[in-house]
Amino acid sequence: MKKKITTGIKIVLVVIVVLFGIDKISFSENIDQQVSAHIYENGLVTGTTTVTMKGERTHYLFHNNEWYSGEFAIPSYEKSTTEGVTANIGWNNSDNIQDITYTERGIIYTDGVKRSLLVSEDMASFVLMMQNGAMLATSSDLYELYIKHFSSTNNSDMFVHDVYGVPKIQ
Repeated sequence: MKKKITTGIKIVLVVIVVLFGIDKISFSENIDQQVSAHIYENGLVTGTTTVTMKGERTHYLFHNNEWYSGEFAIPSYEKSTTEGVTANIGWNNSDNIQDITYTERGIIYTDGVKRSLLVSEDMASFVLMMQNGAMLATSSDLYELYIKHFSSTNNSDMFVHDVYGVPKIQ
């Protein structure tokens, strides 16, 4: 009887360790691309720019959250092109809105890009707003989608209208 209890406890411990380990399994994908985007100011296209992305996108086997970490260089935002500055983009799959932050040695920069953006999983399509109100979008449809669901309340805050109504970007 004592041997059965000991064996049962060992089996339970092994199962717990295996489940804990499986929960941490991730798959990484290298992203190395340049994507052209239109610059919108006051609702009009005023130019184009090219955003350079070099980093790693991480997918977890049993998590809803996914991450990109690396370069997301926007030529008009000087800090994003500075050596040592890393862009971090988070996908929270409970909604379809992503967050972007730029960091360097533990410092989080909040002065150039608003945190909320929409970006596809392959990162080839995106739309975001700069602190000065200019927007970068890879298509007019994404620009229209962003202005429909987001509004800027001041230099750093964003208000999202109907969080769960924002569709997933393909």
